[in-house]
Amino acid sequence: GFNLLNQLIGVLPGCLSSNLAPIASTSKAVLSSNSTTSSIQLHTTVLTFLSSFFSTHSPPTFSSTLPDLTPVLLKSLGERHPRVAAESFRAFSALLNAMRPVRGGDWVDSLYDNAVTRLRTADTDAEVRARAETCIGDLWACATDVMRTKGGQEWEIVCRTTGRMEG
Repeated sequence: GFNLLNQLIGVLPGCLSSNLAPIASTSKAVLSSNSTTSSIQLHTTVLTFLSSFFSTHSPPTFSSTLPDLTPVLLKSLGERHPRVAAESFRAFSALLNAMRPVRGGDWVDSLYDNAVTRLRTADTDAEVRARAETCIGDLWACATDVMRTKGGQEWEIVCRTTGRMEG
């Protein structure tokens, strides 16, 4: 079903605006469940759909559901399976870009903390690391005022792990 919805919004952006309630509740239910080997594909499909949804719908359409969706998206960032974590960072990147400029919120601080944690951890999967780095860039582009208060530790970590020191 989520694959079909994803195809639909690819052809008709914004077409699911009036169907947000069941989509949000189903997404929340899927992402709230523990991911198992058999459900990882469903989790990643829902996360991919949410990325597309945020990119193709206006923020007023989905902003009322963010208090329900952001906690489960944040939970997904901590998943052990790299595809789930990487897709979670991708969904947040799409959300940040859709809501630009982002003035703040608990989810923004938690997203930052999760990204920094993933970048600090030596055994983080390469795709998860790349998505976390992209998310840090999106935070700087979309939530600049929030990021100015963080002290720049994210850049030290990115420079250390990539070996590049130029800004």
